[in-house]
Amino acid sequence: MATAVIGAILLAILAGTMLIRFSGIHIRFSADRVGGGPQKFHSEPTPRIGGVAILAGLVLGLVLLNSYGYLKGHEAVYLVLCLLPVFAIGLAEDLTKRVSPQARLLGSFVAAALAFWLLDARLNRLDIPGIDQLLQMIPFALLVSVVCVGGVAHALNIIDGYNGLAAGVGIIILAGLGCVGYQAHDTFIFSICAVAVGALPAIERGSVSPITRRPRRRPRRRGAPRPSRPARASPAASARSGSGSARRGRRTGSGHAGPAR
Repeated sequence: MATAVIGAILLAILAGTMLIRFSGIHIRFSADRVGGGPQKFHSEPTPRIGGVAILAGLVLGLVLLNSYGYLKGHEAVYLVLCLLPVFAIGLAEDLTKRVSPQARLLGSFVAAALAFWLLDARLNRLDIPGIDQLLQMIPFALLVSVVCVGGVAHALNIIDGYNGLAAGVGIIILAGLGCVGYQAHDTFIFSICAVAVGALPAIERGSVSPITRRPRRRPRRRGAPRPSRPARASPAASARSGSGSARRGRRTGSGHAGPAR
């Protein structure tokens, strides 16, 4: 499992670095404007497509988990299929800035419904009298599972905007779920959470690093004189100038004068 986690970390960081390195290609479409909304706190244009690096690390981690036997059958393929709807609609919003919150929420619902169908990811009980009996019926279990899973995933948009806040909260949540999976001897949950925790920090590289371009210096012609710098006043001259201004202020009544009699 360590190989899968390390592979996810390395590929996610590499993909994030490439996004920054070749930002000139996509910055016109992927960057946030400065002050472009109530949740835009960056002081410089910043790319929003760090999820590409996260998905790359996740896919590699799932492939390695499947090759080492931590995932059974087609679970790795099903997981990627469940990720695609929410990833696609999120990427479309990052590039066009025209996807409504309702459409993104719908994408989360579709992803949760796919997980319910392909991976049997469903809520079987909530320890609430009466509700647990209703959860045994597939339509009711599907509705509750989709609302809970899609709602929690979409809720991270509320805290998205600050550097690393959403990613940090996601890492804490996944680490907690991974600990529960480890204590319950659930290899599926533990391995997926471990790989996701490894891939999430890539958003710090792919989506938080500001795009800064230093102005190029024009080459100086041969024989051209160097631009002169303004002379700096010595500390002694500054002190004399300050004392002289204070004396003039006392004579004219300006400055920090005492109370009038």
